Amino acid sequence: MKVIDNKSITEQDFTYTSTKYTLGLLGICFGSLILLILVFTNLLDKTDITLVLSFSIPVIIFFIFKKNIKRFGKGLIKNGVLFLKLDTEMLTIDLNEIENYKIDHYNGVIFKVKLKSGKKHQITANDNFCDASSFEKFTDYFESNISNYKNENNLEIVRKKSMFEYKLMFYVLIIMTIAAVGALFYSLYFTNKTSGILFSSLGIILIMWAAYYKAQMRKKEK
Repeated sequence: MKVIDNKSITEQDFTYTSTKYTLGLLGICFGSLILLILVFTNLLDKTDITLVLSFSIPVIIFFIFKKNIKRFGKGLIKNGVLFLKLDTEMLTIDLNEIENYKIDHYNGVIFKVKLKSGKKHQITANDNFCDASSFEKFTDYFESNISNYKNENNLEIVRKKSMFEYKLMFYVLIIMTIAAVGALFYSLYFTNKTSGILFSSLGIILIMWAAYYKAQMRKKEK
């Protein structure tokens, strides 16, 4: 694990993404798509124009408002308490009350905390909408402090593994890669057709390989 000088640290500034806002925006865009298809189908005779207009408007709406997905936060651990300021919300979490936590590094960072009371907190920093590296620094800061606090107070706070830290994930990725490359080879040489879905699948698999490699490198640092 990276060594962090806690004496020189006050608050940790970071950016993250609002999950509620993202889901709401996607819901509005999808609802607009359905509504526009119904409206333009009745107003226009040409199907191609209907589809272009129906898809273009929701995409424009999304790109206009996606800047609001990015939010700013601060984090601080002091006297055994984690203070989190998320946009307009302030969270105070006693480290003694944490049952487990989990940090996933996939297309950004996902930080999950479960308390002994059963209450759960989750913060996501998606690379597509914010600079996730600042939130990654915060999670490094959190892990460093929680590890020291556990040792000093003899606490049982479980750090749950991310899916990319399990050995099984390597074999799953190998199988997925072989299947995707095989399907692409078959479509190119036997059907002379390519599919956007295949290329998208390969892109997702490459992202998963990058996440797996990063998880293994971080595991070695600890």
